[in-house]
Amino acid sequence: MKTLLIAALAASTLLAPAPASAAACTWTSADLPLPASTNFSAITGAAADGSYVLGLGVAQPWQDVALLWHNGSVESVPLAPGQFPNDVNASGTVLTNSSEGRAHRGDVELDPLPGANSAWAAAINAAGVAVGRSGSQMVTWPADSSVPQAVSGTDDNASWTVAGIDEQGRVAAWRYGLAEEPTLSYVWAENGVRTLLRPLRGHSDTRVNGIRNGRIIGFSASDGWTDQVGVEWDLRGNVVRALTGSADATDITSSGDALGRTADDLANVWRVNGDVEQPPATAVYEEFADDGSLYGGSYNEGTYNPVRASCA
Repeated sequence: MKTLLIAALAASTLLAPAPASAAACTWTSADLPLPASTNFSAITGAAADGSYVLGLGVAQPWQDVALLWHNGSVESVPLAPGQFPNDVNASGTVLTNSSEGRAHRGDVELDPLPGANSAWAAAINAAGVAVGRSGSQMVTWPADSSVPQAVSGTDDNASWTVAGIDEQGRVAAWRYGLAEEPTLSYVWAENGVRTLLRPLRGHSDTRVNGIRNGRIIGFSASDGWTDQVGVEWDLRGNVVRALTGSADATDITSSGDALGRTADDLANVWRVNGDVEQPPATAVYEEFADDGSLYGGSYNEGTYNPVRASCA
């Protein structure tokens, strides 16, 4: 689950811009609309094409709500206590989870694995296939079923974190190292075959953050997660590019433009053609849609607002 740090937002406005190549466009940003008497908390998901964007808010006097932006308007949906909105697809189907270990795709509850007492849905693709966890094991839920299917190789009682699922049904995730083992990342093909995502030469650890159209994004690091470098992998697990000047890469479009951050914690966009651009530095961006829009949150004069940044 992605989180937004308001303190980091405030600090980022004080940092000088990182060096970048000549801008190929002009970035602008604008606040997304909010319902009356509602405070914004976080962007939690978006459809790959940007048609729907999902967030978390609080309606006064005190009611957690899911915020769903579509076609320039916003819908507010009350959440039960302990419920959290995690992702949305291009059909507007929302994944939610609860502190009681219950996961829903729209109005349908997603079953846990036999013998497990919890389910957590992390991401959904346009076809409606969801991926998440049941107990400690990773699972997928087919679009037409609430019955989970185990993801191979994740029944080792390790700590697995789902990075995403692409429109073709390929899944990416990372495994936190146990007993001084390195932290490693993997991609699963449509047929369930698992492939290791290799670190850069001289590195030992990887963490994958996203997958889109077979393009896989994250970072490679030395032991102890030092010397981090944002990278893109292919489906064979090979690094196809390191993002110059990056410390992490967090999202990628279907065409290969990548969102990440520098060592100074500033957002940059690394274009597939090699250009590097800096969007407005007043926000922390969580989602990069295929239409080129960035979505995140901006902290300004005590108010926290949802933001869309675009490049023209």
